[in-house]
Amino acid sequence: MPPDTTSGSGTGGSRIQDLIARLQRSSPYFNSLNAVTMRIYFQTSPGWPDESDDDDVRGIQGLQYRLRQGTYVIQEGTTGDDGKIEVLVRPGTLHLDIMHGDRVESTYEVRNLSGAAPDEDTIEGVKRRLRTLGYQLGNGGTTRDGVDGTMNEDLDRALLEFQVDAEETINGEADADLCETIDDEVDNEPGS
Repeated sequence: MPPDTTSGSGTGGSRIQDLIARLQRSSPYFNSLNAVTMRIYFQTSPGWPDESDDDDVRGIQGLQYRLRQGTYVIQEGTTGDDGKIEVLVRPGTLHLDIMHGDRVESTYEVRNLSGAAPDEDTIEGVKRRLRTLGYQLGNGGTTRDGVDGTMNEDLDRALLEFQVDAEETINGEADADLCETIDDEVDNEPGS
């Protein structure tokens, strides 16, 4: 079903109107889309895939997926060789379903974290960046993604895994140099 393109007000507004920022005409963001493209990678190990390395085959190809907001399907498809999905993240709660035929195998909540990331030299900042790279940090924190300000075994393991992957000194310590290396790795996302 195509989206409703009629203009509206109150709670009955259109889907397209929900994407458009409602700002004054003089605002630099007038008539801007209130959405961002997010790259999601399904792969066998954390970190960004190395697109220049033909031997880097960590991407999981052929996964069927659908992105939905409530019952409205926004996007569906299959992952390519690199396991990447590019989705348009809109306001509100979105769900990414991994499918097998018509059956949902797993569901992920997709949201754009607003605001700047915590400083790279804080525990929360290190955790946010490691989580961005795909390292598992448990289910602590307010969003249950493991990102909080506590030092724990999940962070110790993720630091060790990152140090192995990045070929850094393996000591499990998040010193200033390692924090900078983690931050640089996040900044080096393919296609960004």
